[in-house]
Amino acid sequence: MMHTQVANCRTNFTEDQKDRMNETLLLYRSELLKYLVYLENSVNSSNAGGTLHVESTSYNSGERAPVDEGIFNIGTNNERFANYQGSGITYKHINWNQVSNDFLLSRNITISNDDEQVGIFPPLQPITIRNVIDDMSFNDGVPIGFNDPWYVKDATNNQSGMGDFIYPLSPYYPTGKYNETSGGVFLNQGYPNWDPPYYSVKVPLIHVAALTQTGRTHRFYFQNWGITGGASLQQVGSNPPGYDQKAVVFTGSGATVKANLKGTQLSNDDNAYSNNSQRKFVKTPDGHLHSVYCSMDRVWYERSTDGGTSWELMQSGNPLDNGEGKHPSIDYLPDDNNYGVIIAFQEKDGNNYKIVIRYYPSGAATFADELNSSVAESYNNNVTPLISVDSHNDFTILWKQQAGFYVRTGYIGGDEFLYFDDTQSTYLTETNSYMTNPAITANKNSPHTRRRLVWEAPGLYNTTDIYFGALDGTDLDFIQNISNGNGYPVNYSPSISVADNKSIVSWTGYYGSNASKILAKETEALYRYK
Repeated sequence: MMHTQVANCRTNFTEDQKDRMNETLLLYRSELLKYLVYLENSVNSSNAGGTLHVESTSYNSGERAPVDEGIFNIGTNNERFANYQGSGITYKHINWNQVSNDFLLSRNITISNDDEQVGIFPPLQPITIRNVIDDMSFNDGVPIGFNDPWYVKDATNNQSGMGDFIYPLSPYYPTGKYNETSGGVFLNQGYPNWDPPYYSVKVPLIHVAALTQTGRTHRFYFQNWGITGGASLQQVGSNPPGYDQKAVVFTGSGATVKANLKGTQLSNDDNAYSNNSQRKFVKTPDGHLHSVYCSMDRVWYERSTDGGTSWELMQSGNPLDNGEGKHPSIDYLPDDNNYGVIIAFQEKDGNNYKIVIRYYPSGAATFADELNSSVAESYNNNVTPLISVDSHNDFTILWKQQAGFYVRTGYIGGDEFLYFDDTQSTYLTETNSYMTNPAITANKNSPHTRRRLVWEAPGLYNTTDIYFGALDGTDLDFIQNISNGNGYPVNYSPSISVADNKSIVSWTGYYGSNASKILAKETEALYRYK
């Protein structure tokens, strides 16, 4: 049998042992009764080093801090680890213990037991926030709003939190902290339930700013948001008055979020004003300036009430066409009680096109009425519609189809609605497919309704001539070659206007290496058609 009795086994402490335990309890009781809080900065589930703090006392990452029960300020002293372990990657603090809404670097928390406070540091990914003006991306310097809840705003580590936007100049490459030159954003924050914290972007619906590229001040109208790469936008709540605001989640490195803006007096189309046979600018008798042009394959109308110092987009900052349009022209009403304008343009209609007419009464920012005339020809054909209004508020619209010139007439009623005189357009039989670049005008000071029309037509031996004709309704007569004998074999790009009740036609004459503008005032023969 095995003997299990231990010799001299004691069941009581000696008096010396009791004295030593009492002495220890008296000396260290406050420390022995504290909770121990484990502190760590964590990168990829490993201790990243650095320091953390409980109130004003700092601890190395991986240490335990003795803490009484109560509320304490606990945080990390490291906002980021740049080029972590030589990886070239920046890791930044995102939250504590994987709790997404516990994201501040330092905060007051309640301690009631032994605890762990582990700061999580995921990698930052580079992205871009920018404006795109008239489909053009450049260093525009126009502010754009961005809310980074983790953004450190100052030397005392104050952070933005939700809803505190900064307005850097576009383009902006988020850094996550003031005075930092590199950084980025966290991926997949807020998605799919959009629980805070998450990033947000914000732009004013209308913003006035100067462009160094033009040396002028422009008014910018927000159109929509665009995305390149891994990101998505979501409407969370309602927009602040005067702004468009979206929540954004980034899902991949290198993403770009774009605020698409339309700027006044700006276009991405080199030919926005190039067709001088169309009237692109008018000045109404009240002194207001009006302009139509193309940008981003859309038609735009602007007005200036201060002589061209500043401009504003009509139609609430939206294009005039329903999806794609080109070649607008404009004229104005001479009525002393109504200095309205009427605009014509070519609008895409499936694979074909429509000739659209819009009427804007005096001072109106949106159109009062619209008419259109469908044409069964390819939209690829540039038909450059022309619009002309006479002293009776009758209008004529003329455009170039494959066969020649087509015309349609109508009037602006007292009810400020547009009406066509006929059910379809009329082909001017005096014209043919070789005639191009028509221009039209009416004498707004004359009771006569006859229009003056000029155009370009080929002659013999590679020459081109400029012709003048009188258009009465849908009848074209009194056709004359007004460039004949001017010494220039090539004549092109005519335009026409009225001054002192006379027609003034201008065009370019070309002879060899010499080119000049030719002005041809109305002759006696033409004058009688005023």
